[in-house]
Amino acid sequence: MSEFNGAVESAKAAFPKWRDTPIPTRTRVMLKYQELIRDNMDSLAESVTAEQGKTLSDAKGDVFRGLEVVEAACGIAPFLMGEVLENVASGIDCKSVRQPLGVRGGRRGGLPTCVSKKQRKWLVFDDHMLTSLAHEPTASVGTGASHMPTWSRARAYHAACAAQSQVVGGICPFNFPAMVPLWMIPMAVTSGNTMVLKPSERDPGAAMMLADLAQQAGLPK
Repeated sequence: MSEFNGAVESAKAAFPKWRDTPIPTRTRVMLKYQELIRDNMDSLAESVTAEQGKTLSDAKGDVFRGLEVVEAACGIAPFLMGEVLENVASGIDCKSVRQPLGVRGGRRGGLPTCVSKKQRKWLVFDDHMLTSLAHEPTASVGTGASHMPTWSRARAYHAACAAQSQVVGGICPFNFPAMVPLWMIPMAVTSGNTMVLKPSERDPGAAMMLADLAQQAGLPK
């Protein structure tokens, strides 16, 4: 338990600076990350084969399918933009801002806000969210409306937002020890979040190697 708490505290400490890191800088980290994964493809596949039992060719496919998500994360910038809709009601504009959830799984994630032109103050939606995506768009519009983000692309980023510790995390199964971590890490961190990843105890080697490569690429410890 102490190891888990240490990982959570490390994620919390790294979040403010990483959240404020410009998107192009975070993207360059992903570009370096995909380069390192390619350079270490054989070692990652050998780890999967040794621990999980797949053939070497199948293990390389496991790594490659995860690598494709890293490549996709390098082009994430257009998907992080918010939206502005004027005059959704008399004298009211609606502004949607997508922000990193970071290690804040409870309130104040990426939420829309409304500003009254007459009162000149922000009216914030009620926001108690558990979400599978780092910047999930919300569905409802209206002052004081309760809403819950949709659970789209759950396979790409399995997030566990604990209500008490408020941590964005990922829990991996044993059958795809490289691919599933790479479904989670790139989208989460390139969006500006920090996360805690729990690999399967049956075959954690590939996930540990990917975490080391991520730090070599420039992710904060």
